Amino acid sequence: MAKEPAFQFYPADWRKDLELQSCSIAARGLWIELICLMHQAKPYGFLTINGKQIDDKTVAKLIGIERKKYQKLLQELIQKGVARLDETGLIYSRRMVEDENIRQVRRKVGLKGGNPAFKKGHRNPYYLDKQKDKQKITPSSSSSSSSSNTSTKKRKNIKKESSDFFDIFWKTHPGTKTGKKKCLEKWKVINPDQVLFDRIIKALQEQTAWRARAKPGEFRPEWKNPLTWLNQECWNDEVGPEKKKEGNYQPYVCGNCNHGFKLNVDLDENCCPNCGMFIRKKQPAKDSPVGKMVGKLADKMSF
Repeated sequence: MAKEPAFQFYPADWRKDLELQSCSIAARGLWIELICLMHQAKPYGFLTINGKQIDDKTVAKLIGIERKKYQKLLQELIQKGVARLDETGLIYSRRMVEDENIRQVRRKVGLKGGNPAFKKGHRNPYYLDKQKDKQKITPSSSSSSSSSNTSTKKRKNIKKESSDFFDIFWKTHPGTKTGKKKCLEKWKVINPDQVLFDRIIKALQEQTAWRARAKPGEFRPEWKNPLTWLNQECWNDEVGPEKKKEGNYQPYVCGNCNHGFKLNVDLDENCCPNCGMFIRKKQPAKDSPVGKMVGKLADKMSF
């Protein structure tokens, strides 16, 4: 199958992704470069060449940055949960992999549709009189037969599409899965169209990411089983954005690119949002009053 020439990009999703927006602008720039590489990879959404893992040196060369800087920014993406690792250590994009799975299901469903009278090897009943056999077909009988076959085929395709959509929902739901038969019956009652189905899957993805961002001790409700989730229409639930912890910020000018920004002095390490350079907190000099005090405390605590 030929490679897709383009992929869908949603600016609103990019801007409101808390995991992504918590990364430095340099790490975000690296991520869009990696997405472009993973779009051309096979399997789709994985950072590979010809199905094999790419070493850091090769990726850094393809992107055009130093290997150490690439490794530093990549580690930031992994720690923030933007870049994912599978069981073999391959880097992949969760969103790209899930979107590709949905696209493949839609493609299979689409291939099963259409008017069977126009398939290869079948003659069009309305133009049989133009064929060599010149058989005459009563318009009413051929028309009614064709319409009946087409409507039956469409009903089968709709049922198959709904079943495929349910399979995706069942696999995407991360909670404890019980009562699949009753859940399928509820799914048939809802009978979601393409728009509602996309909304359901997107809600599951956002709620999963929201729970994954929970810090130790931070409350997150348990997942409802799939049937309860559908009965309560939980795809309409809103997940509250976490409040960013306020820090002690001071004006700072980057020594590498002269870009001015606010530096969080409470952190041991900051990153310039313009060039990505890391700024480490300066340790007090040993002969300064603060340095002498730190030295005395260290001597008292040493064994």
